[in-house]
Amino acid sequence: MFLINFQPWGNIIMWLVVVVIAVLVEISTYQVVSVWFAASGLVTMILASFNCPIEIQIIVFVVLSVTLLVLSRPLVKKIQRKKSDNSTVESMIGEEVVVTKIIKAGEVGEIKARYDYYSAIAPLETQDVPVNTVCIIKEIRGNKVIVEIK
Repeated sequence: MFLINFQPWGNIIMWLVVVVIAVLVEISTYQVVSVWFAASGLVTMILASFNCPIEIQIIVFVVLSVTLLVLSRPLVKKIQRKKSDNSTVESMIGEEVVVTKIIKAGEVGEIKARYDYYSAIAPLETQDVPVNTVCIIKEIRGNKVIVEIK
């Protein structure tokens, strides 16, 4: 009868704790860093289940973590740069935009800015803002862009 000696429960639990902590840190932040520690912890946990010496486990964990971090860094930087460039509407404040759907006094219309369409209002205007009027973005309130005729 073949039996596997599962005495190293302490090491397995230790690596499981490392994995759980890394996953929790990854979930609580928007940085892609600790996911590699979680992956390395899983590999090391498998090594621990085969009674691999703790020194080897630590070396594998460190080398694998560093390797994954170094190899993924350019990709992560590229993804984060794209997100920061495209995700913030506040960076459009002060830009000239064109009205694509009439903005009636106190009502919502539509503008085109940076190849996208946004809901817009002109609360200070007492008259309608016709289509193709050039405006300037003054403020962002919730999901509405506040514009002013140029």
